[in-house]
Amino acid sequence: MDNIAPHTDSNEKGFTLVELIVIMAIIGVLVLVALPSFSHFKSKAKNAGCAADLRTLEKDITAYIVDKGTLPSSLNDVGRGGFKDPWGRPYNYKRLSDPDAEPYKEFLGVEALNTDFDLFSAGQDGLSDKSLNQPTCIDDIIRAADGGFVGLGGDF
Repeated sequence: MDNIAPHTDSNEKGFTLVELIVIMAIIGVLVLVALPSFSHFKSKAKNAGCAADLRTLEKDITAYIVDKGTLPSSLNDVGRGGFKDPWGRPYNYKRLSDPDAEPYKEFLGVEALNTDFDLFSAGQDGLSDKSLNQPTCIDDIIRAADGGFVGLGGDF
């Protein structure tokens, strides 16, 4: 019984510490490459969701017009007063028939984007000067051409 040697097999399977470090480095590089793409995808998804919300609000406003014969005074009138954009801020709605309404303007602030009502989100930065030639409006999600366009202000 004393002549039994302990089991020593030189062909043991497994990863060495160096191999594990190399694998972790490769995974780290892949994550660093993927993060900007994910961030861009997330931003585009929020913009698309916001544009879809604007279309929904536009339909609610149109249904109100058909039912009541006039534009709602606020989004509260269509049951959407607490509705927020993907960045957690309320949507902007203005009846252009109101005497104090300042319409969202096209380039150089000359021509209004809509003739009936303005509906937009100030976008990711939360800033809007209501004129497409201002840098703060490039990321605004807007309704323009009386509903013929809904999307990024920079794309109009």
